[in-house]
Amino acid sequence: ATAAAVLQGGPPGGVGWWWPGPSLAAAQSAEAAEEQAEEDPRDLAARCQPARQPQVYEPINQMPPKHIRNCASIPVRDLLDLNVEVADIATQMTGETSEVVLLAQRRGPVHQLDVVTEGDSAHWDVIRPPFRHFRGHSCLNLDRFCDVSSITPLASGFYVVDRHRVMEFNFTWEPEATENLVSQAGQFNNAAADYESTDFLFPTAAALHRPYNQTHLADDYPIKPDTPHAASTLLFVTDTGNHRLVMLNVTEDREFVRLGQFGVTGQQRSDETGLDWPHGLAVRSPAAEGHFLPVFANVFVVDRRNHRVVKLNVGYSLEPPPGPVPFGWSPWDEVTLTYGGQYGGHGNHLRHNETLHDPVGIALFRHYILVVESGGNAITLLKVHHSRFDELVFVTHLLPARGTQLAGHISVTPLGYVWYTYLSLPMEFGVGSFFLDEPLRESPPEEAVSDFVGECVNDTWYNVELLSNRTEYTLHVGYMLNASGINWRYPEMPGFFDIQRFNLTWQFDLDLLNQSVYTGRLSLCSPPPASTTPAMLSGGAAGWTADSRAAQVVGAGAACARPSAW
Repeated sequence: ATAAAVLQGGPPGGVGWWWPGPSLAAAQSAEAAEEQAEEDPRDLAARCQPARQPQVYEPINQMPPKHIRNCASIPVRDLLDLNVEVADIATQMTGETSEVVLLAQRRGPVHQLDVVTEGDSAHWDVIRPPFRHFRGHSCLNLDRFCDVSSITPLASGFYVVDRHRVMEFNFTWEPEATENLVSQAGQFNNAAADYESTDFLFPTAAALHRPYNQTHLADDYPIKPDTPHAASTLLFVTDTGNHRLVMLNVTEDREFVRLGQFGVTGQQRSDETGLDWPHGLAVRSPAAEGHFLPVFANVFVVDRRNHRVVKLNVGYSLEPPPGPVPFGWSPWDEVTLTYGGQYGGHGNHLRHNETLHDPVGIALFRHYILVVESGGNAITLLKVHHSRFDELVFVTHLLPARGTQLAGHISVTPLGYVWYTYLSLPMEFGVGSFFLDEPLRESPPEEAVSDFVGECVNDTWYNVELLSNRTEYTLHVGYMLNASGINWRYPEMPGFFDIQRFNLTWQFDLDLLNQSVYTGRLSLCSPPPASTTPAMLSGGAAGWTADSRAAQVVGAGAACARPSAW
């Protein structure tokens, strides 16, 4: 990337690094090398492997900043025999114990590195050299890649994003397997004239929504009747040059069906209607608000030039379209992408302390969101608020070692190993891995029920006020059941709970509420203390109380004093 491009946010893949002076860079590199050399190999193995018996943790809201301590620091030169930039990094489980790391070389092929599966370096180191590479670089040959910007692996293949194109490959990950191009969208190395179809302009990243199976989003989360598209496989692509996120249905083989987009094609926006140079993205399914709204997935987009992360909801709008409502219209006919909140950004006066500096990459681990700030040189950990789902909450910063500049690309394995790209100053490209701290790996997410479970219950209000108001009853009890993940809206689905079961006619069934929603944690509010007689009504024959006599004003010319109750 040229210096001008870096200052402007860069073309796809531009990073925007800050370069210190040569003497400072050399000193920092020497200090980092010294720190690495001092660690005992046994300590390294213990730090980079999970404990046999992890501790039990409460939900984490915030943590002090942490310095990244790599398990592996691998110069790209040691992997590829070249000091070249890595355009993207991704990880994938290819079996019960086997996994791979994929490197997209800038202006080169995609390399497969097999991860060590046994011994002290299991899960955080790779076998050298690369096991294989996919294709090569050429912007004239359709069978090669032209400036790969992203790779998205699956158990059955992978997606590759290169110049103006997205490709889907079938691949089994067996030693003798070869990749098979299934389908593609966009025009190879050719900017299209019409972008209202499946054409792209410098796309940079892709991410998938894939259900657990045709009936479940996760093993314990069934697909609900109000989210029919949740059973489809959806591909999201950041069409960076057009300042939009495109949603495609790729359920059927050899077909990319455009479903919609977020952002206005070709228009830079910084509000709730668009993006400016979107880059990395990640998909969470099921959605954080799935128990409350007809939403089945969240898409987190790095809006690079706006210095923010935008949360988008994949679901359905219950509002009819503007104008005359078409005959037979149903909100379930069309799945939509809608704005669902953000972190950072320009002019964010409501939460002015939320700042991101040139974010590039993003990855998810459990309920945490990891955002790589190239300009800020930090990995920022966020999470969605447990009940205010349009808020992204800051958790902590992960800071690289001295002399290390984050390049912006990141991937996290299900076990909590983070793989990322970096630049070791002054000019040595590298790939690193580190193990997330145990509290982040083991702490449970905070639940929506925590907003009211810790408060006492006024039984009089439930028995008198709530039972007499049908609307309030449905709203209040329905919210508690939603927060608990209890199905009360779909009788045809397993585990249906009739919301009227709490209504015993003469009283509200608080015992059932304690068993179902509060899981044994319900406590009744203590009755108010007995009222006492005011002092002004409890005086003696002279009208004074003992307290008021003691409070009489004493001094020259003081004729009388008022009772203290006045």
